[in-house]
Amino acid sequence: MPHTARITTVVVSVSVVVLMLDICGGTGSIVERNPSQNTVGLPNSRADHTTGSGVMKYEGQALSADWTDLTSLSANPAPTQGLFAYDVTDSYDVQVGNWNGGTASTYVYSGLNWTNVTSTAGTPPPGELWGGPQILVYDAADGYLLLYMGIVETPSKIVPFPQTWSFHAGRWTNLTSTLGEEPSPRWGGQMVYDTHDGYVLLFGGSKAGYGGTQGDGINDTWVYGAGTWTNLTSSAGQAPSQYGASGATMGYDPLLGGVVAQVPAGGNSVDYWNQTWEFASGHWRELNRYSSYGQTIGGALGFDPQLGMFLMFGGINALGPVSTLWSYVNQNWTVVATAHSPPPTEGATLAWDSSQKLMFLWGGAWYEGTGFCGSCIWALALPLQVQGAVSSSSGPSPLEVAFSAIASGGVLPSHWSWHFGDGGSSTGENTTHAYLEPGTFVAWVNVTDRLSTLAQSATLTITVLVAFVPSFLASPTSGPSPLQVSFQAYGHGGTQPYQASWWFGDGTGASVGNTSHVYSAAGSYVATAWINFSSGATYSSRFSIVATQPPPPLVVDASANLTSGTSPLSVALNATATGGVPPLQFAWRFGDGGSSSVRNPSHRFATAGTYVVRLWVNESWGAGATSSLTVTVRPPPPASAPPYLVLDETLTVVLVAEVAALLLLRRRDRRQKERPAAVREVGDHSSRPKSLPPEGGHSEADLSDRSEEERGCLTGSDPMRKSTR
Repeated sequence: MPHTARITTVVVSVSVVVLMLDICGGTGSIVERNPSQNTVGLPNSRADHTTGSGVMKYEGQALSADWTDLTSLSANPAPTQGLFAYDVTDSYDVQVGNWNGGTASTYVYSGLNWTNVTSTAGTPPPGELWGGPQILVYDAADGYLLLYMGIVETPSKIVPFPQTWSFHAGRWTNLTSTLGEEPSPRWGGQMVYDTHDGYVLLFGGSKAGYGGTQGDGINDTWVYGAGTWTNLTSSAGQAPSQYGASGATMGYDPLLGGVVAQVPAGGNSVDYWNQTWEFASGHWRELNRYSSYGQTIGGALGFDPQLGMFLMFGGINALGPVSTLWSYVNQNWTVVATAHSPPPTEGATLAWDSSQKLMFLWGGAWYEGTGFCGSCIWALALPLQVQGAVSSSSGPSPLEVAFSAIASGGVLPSHWSWHFGDGGSSTGENTTHAYLEPGTFVAWVNVTDRLSTLAQSATLTITVLVAFVPSFLASPTSGPSPLQVSFQAYGHGGTQPYQASWWFGDGTGASVGNTSHVYSAAGSYVATAWINFSSGATYSSRFSIVATQPPPPLVVDASANLTSGTSPLSVALNATATGGVPPLQFAWRFGDGGSSSVRNPSHRFATAGTYVVRLWVNESWGAGATSSLTVTVRPPPPASAPPYLVLDETLTVVLVAEVAALLLLRRRDRRQKERPAAVREVGDHSSRPKSLPPEGGHSEADLSDRSEEERGCLTGSDPMRKSTR
């Protein structure tokens, strides 16, 4: 695809539509530009600088970013003048250099503090290293910092001395002897890592200082990768002229997808002033050519991913050093104004530090090399902002919530202060807190950066509900097969609704909480219940279910010691049961309203009647059997009946006869006493029977004057029996 495809420009009538970037959200916006407005061009020191309170203005948009001087914040002494680059592999900035002779020193910059690591960094590159003849850049493909030395400079002379060094894991290594062909000696060349093509690009410089003049520019093109230099001059196409190459500055622009070279200075021909070039896929392409009063050389270029801008700061023109900040988007350079600014400088370095999330501006010099700001370091940063995030905003108590703070902008956010809304607090970027009681709580986080700037997050609402209490039931858990078991899974509290389900352990299950299941085959099973919430909370329980082999059938029999008698009648009852599954339960109903749950009860039937006594017996798993018997109760004898009525018939007759005989004898004796004496004498001597009665008996004459009762008693006959027959 041609590289021009990376640039999006739409022409509508006589207006130009330019895609603008929202640096806060990384989104694009379309703004319409009138070509009659002379705002699209190349860097010009005479351009209008719009100022404001802490606001950057870019293409009509206000961007709240500003420069901050960090020079005095380091707890340790800072280095003076030198090369500066960010080491992505080791996550710190590296500075190497010296001035006025001596051995080069090596520093690392992390957490806004300088640390001198010269004693552990090994042998450094020779000569004075101050940023004129040397170039330092991070080689992402090879994973180390790459240093190219075009010449070696001492206090007394300048010697062409091309060398290539690497800095990795805190130590310097000279790679020169292993490289073969190398770029020619030069002063002031530029190197940049081309992310799109995956190598380091070297371009430009001049022979000034060792037999040449400022106009003796070098416009060859080299690339470095995998430990090898490759000369692409012949295949790279037309490059910027040698006049502009001596003062070119470069940087990689991911929005363009290639290396941007600003070539603002040239010889006598204005055709080469203020040019912008692109190098991509091994080829040069001119993007802008614009004539303007004055040219700027020595500016620092770099891409700020936090702002979403390709930037150039400072440099020097015919009027002197400048402190202008430019942005380059859609092939247009535009001045960006800030409330604060570093001093006017040339030869500085812009480096994006991804670990500290800051664009650093390091070093530089005043006009014509006088008035060095060799220890100056500034940062371009957005205002400090912080957002809070929670792992869960609602749930049952106790609710444990993970809090995380996402800070952006500012200068190294360093202190976090959490307030949880229930009286609790914590420090740290990420923390956890447990809410023990139900309620609604408002949490927030404050963050402070190294400049003591304070930012507060939006509030976070945490809703803590009444704790969910699950209940799981299974009954019965054992018994003979086929065994029917009732299952229940439910609860109260928490966040409704929830989904309950069962797995019965025999290959079947149910997606409801309350259900029943029949285990047809004997065996041991594990039934499992779950209650699941959409929030991810899960409750579960297990039950061991044992279905045994079916027992013999239950057979019962009810019996009693008496089944009849007169009232009141006391009966001892007995229940006989065989088979079934113990324990057994017994229930008696006596037929007269009485009952008992004793296996062998006694019962008193108070009144006469016929009663059906029933017995129920239930097994432990629910089956039952029944039996019954009949009890007959007669009424008692009347209370007024004489005693003889209860005697047998023979004894009754004997007693009656004896009583009758006794009465007759008493009557005879009474009559004899009442008869006159003369009669008794006459009777005794003159009235004798004509014949004797039979032995043991009486004559008819003796019986003729007797009553019927007396005759019965004398003859032994029973007049009462005769009358009843």
